Amino acid sequence: MRRTFKECNAVRAEIEGLGVMIVERDVSMDHGFREELSDLMKGKGKEAAVPPQVFVKGRYIGSSEKVLKILEEGLLGEILVGCPKKNAGSVCEGCGEARIVYSQPK
Repeated sequence: MRRTFKECNAVRAEIEGLGVMIVERDVSMDHGFREELSDLMKGKGKEAAVPPQVFVKGRYIGSSEKVLKILEEGLLGEILVGCPKKNAGSVCEGCGEARIVYSQPK
């Protein structure tokens, strides 16, 4: 199992545990998302483009290590205030609970 897979799952579980809706972008399956992440992470070092990288309301939060540290400090809930909440038992209409967004053909 790849390290990034385990880290993505850990971050997803923690954020979902706070009841917040998540939208993931699979950079391994979509060249456009991979380029978008590379553009967003320019100047932050080579490792910065390695998933997971977490953004909340368009603001860069950090890698899994940073997000889990923020969680341990009890600050993640504050950062997620105002984010859409997931209703218990609901299924996302956009992804059918796959939680991964694929780019739309142009």
